Amino acid sequence: YRDAAGRFEIEQPAKDWSLVPAAGSSIAIISRNDRMATISIDLLTLTEPLAADEITTNAQIEIDTLKEQQPNAKDFTSEVFECKSGKGALIRYSRVGATGAQKALRYLIGVDRNLFRLDAVVQFASAAKYEPILVHMIQSFKAPAGPAATKN
Repeated sequence: YRDAAGRFEIEQPAKDWSLVPAAGSSIAIISRNDRMATISIDLLTLTEPLAADEITTNAQIEIDTLKEQQPNAKDFTSEVFECKSGKGALIRYSRVGATGAQKALRYLIGVDRNLFRLDAVVQFASAAKYEPILVHMIQSFKAPAGPAATKN
C-alpha cells in the first residue's frame, strides 16, 4: 500500500486484507477482512526531528502513556527495531479489548519532523498466525514513500 499523499508505504498481504476508513489521528488502517488483526498508521508532526538516542526514552514515555490509557494492559516490553525507514521502538503488550484478549504492538519511528505510530492488534487466539504478518508489515514500513509505480 502506498499512501496517496506519498507520506509512507507498507507491504500488506494481497489476500484477505484491505484498507478500511481511517478515523481520528489515523492516516491509514489496514485490517484482515475478518477483523482478527489490524494495523493503523498515525502521523504526528514534531517541532524538531527525533535524535537516535531518543528512541528508548520515547518508548518509555509511550509505555507510561499506554499504561495510563489502558490500566488493564500488561506484559510491556520494548526493543529497538529496524524498518525500511531506519530504527524505531517496538513496544509489545497484552490487553483486553471489546472482543476479548489481544496482543498489541506499537511501533514508533521519527522520520524528519514526522513521528509515525503504527498500532497493530491481533486477537490472542490468532496471534501465532497473524503476529508474524503484522511484524513483517512494520518491517516493510517506509517513509516517505518511494516514487509511484509507472505502467509502461
